[in-house]
Amino acid sequence: MTYQPIRPYGAPDAGPVGLLVPDGPRFLFQGQPWRYRGVSAFKLCARFSSGEDIQPFLDAYQGFNTLRVWDYVGDGWGADAWHGNTADEWIAFIRYVGARGWWVELTLLTDDDPARIDPARRLIDALAASDVDNVLLEAGNEPTTHKQIDTHALRSALEASGFPYCSGDYEDSDRWYGTYYTCHTARTHDWSRRAHDLLEFYNGDGPDKPTHPHHVPCLGDEPGKPQDVGAVLADWRAYFGGCAIMGGGGTFHSETGKLAKVPDLTDLACAGAALEGLMAFPAGVPGGPYRRIVENGQPPDARTYVVGDCMVRSQQNGTAAPEPGWTSLDPDGVLFSR
Repeated sequence: MTYQPIRPYGAPDAGPVGLLVPDGPRFLFQGQPWRYRGVSAFKLCARFSSGEDIQPFLDAYQGFNTLRVWDYVGDGWGADAWHGNTADEWIAFIRYVGARGWWVELTLLTDDDPARIDPARRLIDALAASDVDNVLLEAGNEPTTHKQIDTHALRSALEASGFPYCSGDYEDSDRWYGTYYTCHTARTHDWSRRAHDLLEFYNGDGPDKPTHPHHVPCLGDEPGKPQDVGAVLADWRAYFGGCAIMGGGGTFHSETGKLAKVPDLTDLACAGAALEGLMAFPAGVPGGPYRRIVENGQPPDARTYVVGDCMVRSQQNGTAAPEPGWTSLDPDGVLFSR
């Protein structure tokens, strides 16, 4: 077996940013396929607006390209809560990170307080009227998990904004609207194979029940944190490699990222493996011919997925490819190309 290291974690990746165009299962930027390589940074705009230096956080996640940031969280977060930023603060933040090669996915609503609806609409309108374009907009986070966010109250403003947008509805996929799709895949012992859910949402096959197809880029937007699913680096490569070939990309989620703190060593190691998965394959792969290889004698939850000339093995024993002609891209026998 030949092992060819892929681009090392931490390699510089700053470049031009701008408006993304959804194109089937992927995004386009300046006419070329583009992959979402996100990191949770919920409180980052609030930290920036309070005068904190956010560069150490950005430096820690070099190689990722999108910051998943929230406008506010309620008092249930105690002393860590924050209560929203002005439109001018958001525009200044988006300009700052955009100059450093970052896009921003902004989640507008995190609870079902109806008083939040009109400010969210005004923020959307202000962003649309500004000069920033390195933005994706999500109406609500987990809209029907322990709450009932009225994501449809923002639909007309989002549609008129000109930005890529989504409702955030995945718990009941039939509620969804938008030009891309976000889902929070299961944080179960077999979590790394759940990247396949993105393909199922795209095709309308599930994963929990058949739905209408969602023929837009589907993102693994908030999978388990290392604290939820462990720090087996092969699993992190497998999940995000799967998001790279079967969807539009994914977000590395962590406890430190929720508050936009510099990652600890465990988070940093898992983020590195996630980034390897996200960067292992060309961004134009999603939508190519798909098949699943059944490897005999392997654990029941193990999976091997192939899209075109790219292969991801999830929780399989051994490091050898199940077919001849494949080249390994990592030391654990997870990512392969030919």
